[in-house]
Amino acid sequence: MGDTGELQSLLAHRAYTAMHRGDFDLAERLFAKASAFFERQRRYGDLAVCEQARAFLAGQRGDSTGADDLMTASLARFEHIGASIAAADTMLLGAQHAYDRGDITEMKRLAQEARDVYPGSEGPRAVRTGRPHARAHP
Repeated sequence: MGDTGELQSLLAHRAYTAMHRGDFDLAERLFAKASAFFERQRRYGDLAVCEQARAFLAGQRGDSTGADDLMTASLARFEHIGASIAAADTMLLGAQHAYDRGDITEMKRLAQEARDVYPGSEGPRAVRTGRPHARAHP
């Protein structure tokens, strides 16, 4: 069978391909299976990426609550491992979902927080979540 971790990474790649093709049901099943493995193996970066993709898929299904929960989990994992750019990408996804819900205040907040992280922005290069000690460093 080979390296199980590598097989799960390939599963996540298959999920991404299915998502790109528009086969959201297959993509969700594959991302969920890969996520479970990555969580058991404590591969939090890979898990955060899967959660980010699953948040997008939940948003496509109209599941705002599920999308928000997955984005929050993904953002926390990215912050935990210090992946500020990936966290900012998750914030932008959250901003899109807020816009889709008509929550313009939340959309602006998330978009500005993401903008503050990206290199070349005028703001600090840390993720501000409003929680003490929850900063990710590039």
